[in-house]
Amino acid sequence: MGFSIFGDYGILGINARNLDYIRPFNSKKAKYFADSKLKTKQYLSARGIPVPKLIATIRTRKDLTKLDFTNLPDSFVIKPNAGYGGEGIIVVAKKLREGVWETVSGKTITEEDFRESIEDILDGKYSLASLPDIALIETRLISAELIPNLVMQGLPDIRIVMFKLIPMLAMLRIPTPTSEGKANVHLGGIGIGVDIVTGKTTSATQYNKIIKELPGGIPTSGHQIPHWEKILRIASEAQLHANLGFLAVDIVMDENVGPVLIEINARSGLMVQIANRIPLKARLERVKGLKVESPEKGVKISRELFGKDSKQKKTKKKVVGFVSPGEILSNGDTHRITAELNPTQANTSIDKDLAKKLKLTKVGESKNKVHLKLILGESRITTVAELADLSKADYKVILGRKDLGGFLIDPTLQESKILPKGNGDSLVKKADYASLDKQLMEIDKKIKLLHHLKPINLAAEKHKFFASKKSNPHFRYPALRFEAEAVLRDLEKITFPTTPLGEIFRAKKVEIQNKLNLLLAIGKPEFTDFSRKLYGFPSEEVVAAAQAILAQKPASFTPEKTFLTAQEAAAELQKVLLSYGLKQWKISLKENLASDALAGKSNSLFLRKAALFSPQRLQALAAHEIETHILRAENGKSQPYQIFSRGFANYLETEEGLAIHNQNRFLKAGNEKQFWMVVGLLAVEKAANHSFREVFDFVQQQGFSRERSWNTALKVKRGLSDTRAAGCFTKEQVYFSGLQKIEKFLAEGGDLRDLYLGKIKIEDIPFVKNFSEIKPAKLLPEFLEK
Repeated sequence: MGFSIFGDYGILGINARNLDYIRPFNSKKAKYFADSKLKTKQYLSARGIPVPKLIATIRTRKDLTKLDFTNLPDSFVIKPNAGYGGEGIIVVAKKLREGVWETVSGKTITEEDFRESIEDILDGKYSLASLPDIALIETRLISAELIPNLVMQGLPDIRIVMFKLIPMLAMLRIPTPTSEGKANVHLGGIGIGVDIVTGKTTSATQYNKIIKELPGGIPTSGHQIPHWEKILRIASEAQLHANLGFLAVDIVMDENVGPVLIEINARSGLMVQIANRIPLKARLERVKGLKVESPEKGVKISRELFGKDSKQKKTKKKVVGFVSPGEILSNGDTHRITAELNPTQANTSIDKDLAKKLKLTKVGESKNKVHLKLILGESRITTVAELADLSKADYKVILGRKDLGGFLIDPTLQESKILPKGNGDSLVKKADYASLDKQLMEIDKKIKLLHHLKPINLAAEKHKFFASKKSNPHFRYPALRFEAEAVLRDLEKITFPTTPLGEIFRAKKVEIQNKLNLLLAIGKPEFTDFSRKLYGFPSEEVVAAAQAILAQKPASFTPEKTFLTAQEAAAELQKVLLSYGLKQWKISLKENLASDALAGKSNSLFLRKAALFSPQRLQALAAHEIETHILRAENGKSQPYQIFSRGFANYLETEEGLAIHNQNRFLKAGNEKQFWMVVGLLAVEKAANHSFREVFDFVQQQGFSRERSWNTALKVKRGLSDTRAAGCFTKEQVYFSGLQKIEKFLAEGGDLRDLYLGKIKIEDIPFVKNFSEIKPAKLLPEFLEK
């Protein structure tokens, strides 16, 4: 086995692993849990740990017959739920033609081959005990460049061996042609040791032997794994939630989202010892008697015990502005550039003509990605950059946030970015932003999405629906009040500077385009696809979380005895508005609102005329509509641009999640309203493949009233003409998914006051707080003032 490399004892063997660590520290229940990839990912995802998106779950041959391969993305992964050692996994790189794909190893595979492989999985061919299994289809992750110029056939991952929340040893696993694109050392992949403290690669092994260099003559040591601290935290948090004392955590560094957990393993392999040339047992014995309270503590102990110098000084981050001079290294030469540092952009980009001039190397077979090496100040950055047309941009290199980990951006230096000096560069003046803001917001005001989605024959169709137990509504919608195609053409002409604020406006432009396309698709088969683009669609993990909450719903809701009419409720809500000094806001009663209350964007709060409100629900309503929607809008009006009050791109999920969080402060446990958002999300999933009537029946079967069931079905089926058809309006899912994001934000130490700077989403906070023109929020809910 090649263990002579250690030169001393302390090696952990299989028997010792089983007897001394797996048996005493991993309960049977926890091992069974870890063996199910589906259960572990759903459970860990619900607790904020990033995992790959699940596309489909195939439990039976009946499920397999229903699987439509034409709906799968061009690239995906099929794997057994209870697989072991990487066997049974198929990684698809691209679609060649209908019914034919190519794997990452270059092998051609057909739909028939897939079905046979899935049947093998269902039969338990790859499961630990050869028991019947489940096949999972997941999105394929795209690896960030971990080792420059190393060509890989497949997806590398980082395996971290954990014990009692403490990271013990780590290994970067590189797929090879022999391993058929799988990051598995036993199948012929390469294992590269990673220093558990620094995150830098050390030595490597293949076929149980130490190798001195990687394919292409690349050295094995000295390559820094990005986001190392975050990787260790994810591994330790995963162990905490999995309740396993000894395990291995496998993490992939995706080029778009960063570290993603792909698997936990209750029976960790031991090749990590050879890759690191470090015996594992010696380290395990050092911490065996320790009691570790938290993942943070576990990572800290690992650093203190296993660092070569436990008193290492932390590298200070370089403080820069949004613009920094630098040099590109290419073919032995240097080329001076000025780079923009843009934390609102995920990936680094470079002007395609400049990349061509410098003869930068393409990444594999990619046509739009190149290897980029540059120096900013004293920092050297090696990354993958996306080619872009930056001919009209101020700067030809834009560093995205994945390459900004070594920098601190000083927002006081932003003015030099907005008003560059000299050299004839085109100026981006503040007045230009005001013009762009006005153009976009004037278009956004025209759309009035929910008005155009309200059927004009709603009352008649509702009467028909309740008069028959079989019919489904056939809705007609109002004609658009403007020429959407012409507005789309005008919108396309609007361009933006490549600055952080410019990116905010560009994202809003895309959202407005999606709204217009959704309006044009009303009553058409493509309506649901445009709705998904605009509002998303519930993932299987989110659906599982919603179902778990719905299972806690009481058999019946306690009826509330005291009710206020809409007129009486309006008077009480007006008092709340006045308490915040909002004299300009008025409350109006309207017939046939889809919900009981709605905050408009013209200083009006609408109540459904026939609605009744209990005192408890009225308090919740005030928190939802006034202390969330209205206060955020009013604070946004004090900011320099209208976009702060009308809403940044995709702000709605944060908006509604915050509103639900605020209203729940006033609702007693088990209150019916707490379950509306849950059944709303499940209704979206149901409506995607079922009729209006089936959605209505589903909601009623959960114990909700006929009226609530009608309203829920209406909300998720509006936009369709013939509601017998599959398809849905997906907006209703943002309430529950938004609440989950708010709860995660708070659990990670977020401050809700940051969300009251305007109608922004959680992801916008870093930009907004660094924006030099931002003004403090004037209006905060009373509970935040305290």
